[in-house]
Amino acid sequence: MKEKMGRRKFLGITGMGVLGYLLYPDLKLLEALQGQLGKRNEIAEILKMVPNPNFSLVNSSIVPEALLHHPDNEQIVMPLNFGDLNIGVYGLGVQEAISRGQSVTLVLEQPPKDRPQTSDQWRNYLREVLRLYQPSTFIIGNECNVPPSYPTAVSPIEYLRLFQVAQEEINRLSPKTKIFLYGDAHWGEGEYLAAILRTLKISKVPFDGIALHYYDTADKLLTRIEQFRGILQKYDFNQKSIIISELGKPENYRLTAEQYSTAMVQLLSTAGFLISQGKIESAFWYTAATFDPTKQEHALFQFSRYFNGRLEAVQGVFSYLLVSRFLHHGVSLENYRGLTIVRGVNAGGRETAAVWNRTRNLLFYPLSAGRTAFDLDGKKLDIFNHLVPAYPSLEPQKCSGRPFFVI
Repeated sequence: MKEKMGRRKFLGITGMGVLGYLLYPDLKLLEALQGQLGKRNEIAEILKMVPNPNFSLVNSSIVPEALLHHPDNEQIVMPLNFGDLNIGVYGLGVQEAISRGQSVTLVLEQPPKDRPQTSDQWRNYLREVLRLYQPSTFIIGNECNVPPSYPTAVSPIEYLRLFQVAQEEINRLSPKTKIFLYGDAHWGEGEYLAAILRTLKISKVPFDGIALHYYDTADKLLTRIEQFRGILQKYDFNQKSIIISELGKPENYRLTAEQYSTAMVQLLSTAGFLISQGKIESAFWYTAATFDPTKQEHALFQFSRYFNGRLEAVQGVFSYLLVSRFLHHGVSLENYRGLTIVRGVNAGGRETAAVWNRTRNLLFYPLSAGRTAFDLDGKKLDIFNHLVPAYPSLEPQKCSGRPFFVI
């Protein structure tokens, strides 16, 4: 069905026409969520701020402008299943983004095992993708490093063949396009990547960086990135960039709406610190929306009746809007007496912070005069003698205590 659906029809079934919306559609999103969140007029000005240009949502192109404002500096990220060039509203959204001058990162999935491709077939496919989408960045392959029984599994030798053909063709037709290695599934300890880099060091086939997927708690993200930085350094590729092309909630856990928002803020805040440190280039939250009913628990905009229903924002999207605006640049991270404090600066030049409790005890954050604290949903918090209560998590294996913002 989605292959035949035009952009106009898509906007129609979501019930979200473009007329009548404010200059900042995210304020309309706030209005739509007020039944869940209550009045949040205090943070209306914050939503007008420019978001961190290195954060984005996978598949954000599917969400109409009337529902989610797409600023000029937004990176558009989209996976493309092999052979699936006619991808309806996904692709139309990407083409609209290109017309707005936005940068597009395209995750080009490898041929599945049951559809092997010769080098010429793969090359012809790449030409067609380039003609349609003209991405500024290509990620060649997706989760190639999973166990052999998985449908996306590809041997290092086969992947290198596909990558070399892709690199040659992209460099010939679009030499300014960046080329990143496959999205490494959150699996194993980087052994597959090491095998790829070992060969690329000898063959000297150029590339711009690597892409990773991460689905775990924020406290382990720093270690994971250092691990992959170490692998790059081992093979003399330490100057290469890292993109977290899928950043998501811990796997194997079903989270409440509050836990989902908590995990998102903690993970994106930590990613913002890694970006400021030059450890990674960008982080893409998985996912804005998906037509796949089995992946709806990841989506910030969900189809209420899957394909035939309205596209509606869930509570977590509001936390995404806040963290992406609070932590625009200059992000630092410190652990202070059981609290994680991620400091940053918003686009208006004001100092901000995201704070959460890593312990099992109630802790308090000292709030300086003239500063205000907001919870995940943008509600102004009550404070006691300039102290903000930081509550612990009842399920720390999923995420630490509920964060709050300070500005």
